[in-house]
Amino acid sequence: MNVKIQIILIGIVFTYSCGNRYKFDFSSDWTWDHLKKQTSDEKVITQIINIEKNLTLQDARFLFLQLSSLKKPTDIIRLSEIEKNQIQSGGGFYGFVPNYFNNSGDIPIPDNFKNLIACADFLSKIHYQIDRTIDRANFPYHKTFLNQKLLSDNVHPGSQGLKISINTDEIREILIHYINKNMTKEIASEIANAPPFQKMLLNRKQLGYIPPPHPETEDIAKFIFTAGCDDPILMIWKWINPWNCFGFADLYLNSIKYYDVVSTINENQEPFAFNILNRVNKYLPPDFEFHDKLDIGVNWGILTWSTDNHIGINLIHFKDDYDSIYRYASRELFRKIQLQILKTECGIQPNESVKINDIITGKYNNIYDKFFYEVLVRIVLEGTTAYVSGKEKHWIIADGNKYGKDLLNQIYFSLYETVDIKTVEYCESEGFTHNGPLVSIGYRITRELVKKYGDDIIFEILRDNYLDFYIKYIEIEKGYSKRQFKLIDPKIAEKINHLKTIG
Repeated sequence: MNVKIQIILIGIVFTYSCGNRYKFDFSSDWTWDHLKKQTSDEKVITQIINIEKNLTLQDARFLFLQLSSLKKPTDIIRLSEIEKNQIQSGGGFYGFVPNYFNNSGDIPIPDNFKNLIACADFLSKIHYQIDRTIDRANFPYHKTFLNQKLLSDNVHPGSQGLKISINTDEIREILIHYINKNMTKEIASEIANAPPFQKMLLNRKQLGYIPPPHPETEDIAKFIFTAGCDDPILMIWKWINPWNCFGFADLYLNSIKYYDVVSTINENQEPFAFNILNRVNKYLPPDFEFHDKLDIGVNWGILTWSTDNHIGINLIHFKDDYDSIYRYASRELFRKIQLQILKTECGIQPNESVKINDIITGKYNNIYDKFFYEVLVRIVLEGTTAYVSGKEKHWIIADGNKYGKDLLNQIYFSLYETVDIKTVEYCESEGFTHNGPLVSIGYRITRELVKKYGDDIIFEILRDNYLDFYIKYIEIEKGYSKRQFKLIDPKIAEKINHLKTIG
């Protein structure tokens, strides 16, 4: 028999068997009423109503089509194994999203219409709960595209010494294979071994606050490949949570839109780079030199990353929100520039691997002075970075100022009064979260200093004059009325002046 005819017959038999099993054509443009008319069982109708509450009709059609396309109804319990493997490969959510499929016995087997509805009801509840969790995420993540335009007008060269090149090669290759439905394990492995993903993996391990297991190269390759598979059970897995497969699920499900974004960036590299550099340029001397590379990648839960001469942006968190990409890319760039400025001031070679804390830690003999100085420096670094890169619209600085002041006072008290290092660590973890209260007071001080002294003050402060950041601001506060809120208490001001004297 002709091979083509065999394939067609197999397809017809498969379609017939699925239709026969459920007595319903899930590939059609069915409505909720069509579904309800298939049964007189009140419990099943109630479940259909529940699904209707949890899902859009488009999502429901997608889910039922995948469920009805399973080779075997029992394949649905593979969700438990997929979830377990994802966690073991470093793609878990650390409790942020619950493990819904720990017990495979909880998943209804869709072996007839009644059980199919029960299974869809079960999965729709999980999808809905995850969707709500994503809405409440404590880090930026766009669920949908904004249709934002990349501005390309008024491009100026700025400082010739400050340059950034944009790399979209790997993410573009992934998207091409997703769109063409031809991702292979070999291609996925090659992409995972490329420098951008290697830099990303290195940074993820070095951060220190992400618990193991951390994904290795072969895990990223597996995520890339798995996200590109159209096996119905994997399609359900990606649909349930766009963060699955380390975020490559989102990339696959919206591959055409992401390809448009990546193509736009790639075709407008000069204005794209300019919009990042322009936020930083005005605070640096004209002869300042710094070259870097921006990789566009995927790194679930991490907005940006930085290693050596690379910084990275997690595209799935931003999508086509170019304003946010500029802001976060310039943040990473400016953090590296802060270190470069200090290296130059201290006579350290630019290519020497060293962190700011490695340089400043030797300033004081008293261990508590060291701790307090490190906190003060971090406020300077985070505050100036937030100011230079630009404030997010929803971030109200005043909301964090009072709490930031309280945390700084508590750190001082815990170091010099009660000697409670655990409280110091807690205050730091609270204060230095994304747009946290200690970052807020750093932003406010930076803003006031720039108002009084001009843009150049930021570069001067970063030349190892971190305490002047506070001393100059304290002088500004002396002109405040009694009703105006002051960030720096007298005891803190006294300690800062003491550190300046002995440092």
